[in-house]
Amino acid sequence: MAGVGFPLFNLYRLVVIGRGRHLVADVAAGSFGREPASLPARLAMGAFRLLLAIPQPRSRWGWQMVAVARTDGC
Repeated sequence: MAGVGFPLFNLYRLVVIGRGRHLVADVAAGSFGREPASLPARLAMGAFRLLLAIPQPRSRWGWQMVAVARTDGC
């Protein structure tokens, strides 16, 4: 098991926590015919979509936990 995602996932997580319910409204805005999300919100969501697609190195400071399980064919 290892921590991954430092610093991008950690920053993403802080933004999600900070935006809270406003983030849900921003994401759903275009889906239900309501007014689209604000320009800063759309830019941030687009930036994170691109940045989080980049593979992140393992780091003990990453907040996202990843584990690999293997079986010996039992």
